[in-house]
Amino acid sequence: QNTSLAYIHVMIQCLIAILLLVLAPQSVAFLRAANEQRTSVDHNPKLWEGVTPQDTPTRGSSFAKKRNRRPLNYWDDLRASNTGTFETQNESAVYRVTLDTNETVRLAHVVSIIPFSEQLANGTRRLIDSFGHGGSSVILAIQHFNERSSLVVPNLDKILGDCNVYLTTDIRDTQLSPIVASKTALEYFGRSHNDLSLPFPVALCGATRSAVTEPLSVLSGVYETTVVNGQSTSSSLDNKDMFPTFSRTLPTNRVDSKAVVAYFKSLGVTHFGVLFIKDPYGSEYNRDLMSEANNEKMTVISAAWDDGDEG
Repeated sequence: QNTSLAYIHVMIQCLIAILLLVLAPQSVAFLRAANEQRTSVDHNPKLWEGVTPQDTPTRGSSFAKKRNRRPLNYWDDLRASNTGTFETQNESAVYRVTLDTNETVRLAHVVSIIPFSEQLANGTRRLIDSFGHGGSSVILAIQHFNERSSLVVPNLDKILGDCNVYLTTDIRDTQLSPIVASKTALEYFGRSHNDLSLPFPVALCGATRSAVTEPLSVLSGVYETTVVNGQSTSSSLDNKDMFPTFSRTLPTNRVDSKAVVAYFKSLGVTHFGVLFIKDPYGSEYNRDLMSEANNEKMTVISAAWDDGDEG
C-alpha cells in the first residue's frame, strides 16, 4: 500500500506539474481547443461502431469504456454521493471504490489553493482575474489525467497503462493571505480517512505567493502531503528540512538573479539599485541579487518596500 501511494504521489506531482507549466498561460485557449476537439471526435463515425443508441457516456456504458470518457464532474459527483463500497488501508488517502457495475477504481483528491480575490484594507474584496487561469489549468490537467488524454502530454494513455486511479478536486480561494490558506489546509488535514464525501487530500496545488506558499508547505510537510507549485520562486522554499514535500515547476529567484546580473554585466553596469517588496519572495530575491552582484564585484544599494506602506 505504501509503495502504491508513493507511486500515485509521484504521478500526480509529475503530471500536474507538467500540465500546470504548459497550460497556465494559455488554459482558456486550451479548454476551447479541447472542446472543439471533443466536438469533432464525437462526430467521428468510427468511434460509434458497436455503440447502440441506448448507450450514453455514463458509468458502465460501452461508449464510456471505449473512449475512457465520462462527464467532467463524474468522479466528483460519485465521491460526493458517498455511494458504492469503499475502503482505505493503513490510513491511506487513496480510496478503493467498488462501483455498482462491480468495477473497482481508486479515487485520490487534489486540492488547488490559489487566489481569486484579495482582501483590501477597507474590508472589501477585489477579484483577481489573472489567476483564473490557474484554476482552469488544474481542472484541465485533472480532466486529461482522468480521460488518459494525450492532447498535451504525449503518450499519457500509455504511461498510465491500466492504472485505475482517478482524481477529484476542490478549488479554494487563498485571498492572497497566508492565514486563509493555512486555515483552508487545516480544514482538509483535519479530515478522517473514512468519509468518501470529505476526502483527505493526496496533494495540494498552490499557493502562488511565496509568503502564502511557505506556511502552507510547512503544514503539508507535517501531514506528509505533496505540494505542487507553479509560481512561488523564493529560493528559501528549497530548504527540504522546512518544506520536505514542496515541489515546483519553475526556476527559483537564484536562477533569475544570475540572469539579471549577467545581463547587467554585458551592458558594462558596475552599480545598480534594488527596490524589493518586504516578503519572502522579495527578501530572497534581494539576497540572491546581492550575492550574485558581489561575485561580479558590482556595487548594489537596496531598499525594502512594504506593500502596506502608503504614498
